[in-house]
Amino acid sequence: MMLAKAISLMSIAALLAWMLYFMLGSLPLLILKHDDASDSQLVRGFFNVHYLVLMSIASIGTLSAIIADRRFLAASIACIALIGFTARKLIVARMDQLRSTLSATNTPAIQKFRKLHITGLALNLCLLIGFVSALSLASAEIISCVEIPPGCRGDGCRAQCSLL
Repeated sequence: MMLAKAISLMSIAALLAWMLYFMLGSLPLLILKHDDASDSQLVRGFFNVHYLVLMSIASIGTLSAIIADRRFLAASIACIALIGFTARKLIVARMDQLRSTLSATNTPAIQKFRKLHITGLALNLCLLIGFVSALSLASAEIISCVEIPPGCRGDGCRAQCSLL
């Protein structure tokens, strides 16, 4: 049980770090012209890896939160995994379709690819904000407090709290 709590806590930190890394890493990619195969391949690959890592970390976090009996936290992390799975199927697949039509002369395809890139960034930002909000609601599940000494009641007691 203690190991599951520790793993769920580490997965929370890893998810937050990974989503922040993706935001900081993919934002500068917007300066690319997206008009040749190497630019679009780089952006598509970055999104694909992002969603694969996001789903992996979220799956581990969901399982460990379920084992640790942290239901709200498990549901929150499972939503991230589900959104990552769906976004990978939709966004990366659409990027693959557009990549075959990208050229310096095909401005509508370039605009669609750039819009897809921005949509992926906006989705990740919403995920990040939503996850931080869910964590604030789940703080009672994340932080465990124990009265010292055990069974103590009244003013002479104090609580010892920990993240595990």
